[in-house]
Amino acid sequence: MLYPSLPTGPAGGVPPFIRFRRGCAFAVLLLSSLTSLGQVAALRATAPPKPTAPRAAQSKPIAVHGRTTVDFAKGFTISYVPGGKVLTILSPFEQKTTATRYLLVPRGAARPAGYADAIVIETPIRTPVGLSSM
Repeated sequence: MLYPSLPTGPAGGVPPFIRFRRGCAFAVLLLSSLTSLGQVAALRATAPPKPTAPRAAQSKPIAVHGRTTVDFAKGFTISYVPGGKVLTILSPFEQKTTATRYLLVPRGAARPAGYADAIVIETPIRTPVGLSSM
């Protein structure tokens, strides 16, 4: 006796909801890696300061300012607001519908007003984690 398999997408293959979850996880990981790469490049471009105090006393975070350009990825937008960035994940079914919003703010900074529905992520990200329910 044959059992039916999972329902497939319109053209067969992976179901749409699984593709959407993978896309969201990919967008978050992509943005976190782009943020980290920008900070590494900025650190390499500046000469290290001459130590005048013990290393523990010099542990101030380095602020990196810049804009990210995305050439090939789709399904999300990045907006720059005073005090942070807004990453908007779009619905795969209707590209004009917002699925999730993330507010990326520098670690220790105040949350900008007007984004009560956004999930706050402090940057730089210390430990990225990818999860799946499959």
